Amino acid sequence: MKLDKNDRPFAYVCSPFSGDIETNMERAREYSRQVFEAGFTPITPHLYFPQFLRDDIPAEREAGMKMGELLLTQCRVLVVCGDRISDGMKREIQAAGRLNIPILTLDIFLPENAKNRPPAPSLDFYAELNDVRRSDKGKPSVLHQIAAARKRAESADNPKRDKPPKHHGEEH
Repeated sequence: MKLDKNDRPFAYVCSPFSGDIETNMERAREYSRQVFEAGFTPITPHLYFPQFLRDDIPAEREAGMKMGELLLTQCRVLVVCGDRISDGMKREIQAAGRLNIPILTLDIFLPENAKNRPPAPSLDFYAELNDVRRSDKGKPSVLHQIAAARKRAESADNPKRDKPPKHHGEEH
């Protein structure tokens, strides 16, 4: 059986890591399971990267954040989980915004009949999420440039997508 990434599209799991790391890792595993049960492939870098990177070493933390943002470019959606937004999550949310990747909270992402569906976050949480989303608008990132280059390459490989040439003096 050949697998296709469209069979189980990638969903980036964005949840706290810092603070109570043991509890946050357990929650990240639970969130990943819920995303999997919703039919997606969960991409949860903070479950994987701490296996070989140290969060308390700034250069290694930064490397992990950048690798996570690179993985994000392959995702169809970013799913915000938990009841707070950490500094690392802020960066991930801002990157998703720059890449025009939809940003959803877990309660909205999961179907209404999902097992263990969390309650909606507080209004303060949504307000903070909206502030984070807006705080980085208009600042193109390297990731945005990579995504734009990929789209241009895909368009070049698929001539059916090409738009007809514009003629001078015509509005389209």
